[in-house]
Amino acid sequence: MKNQLVMRFFAFNKHLIYLLVIKFISSTNNMMTKMPIFYS
Repeated sequence: MKNQLVMRFFAFNKHLIYLLVIKFISSTNNMMTKMPIFYS
């Protein structure tokens, strides 16, 4: 039972981390397109 809860917790955390990474990448991409100075 405890093992199942731990696995569910890790799966949920993975999902949250995945969403955070996607948000971070999209925000940095937006910054890059707005300020081309950072490209060079």
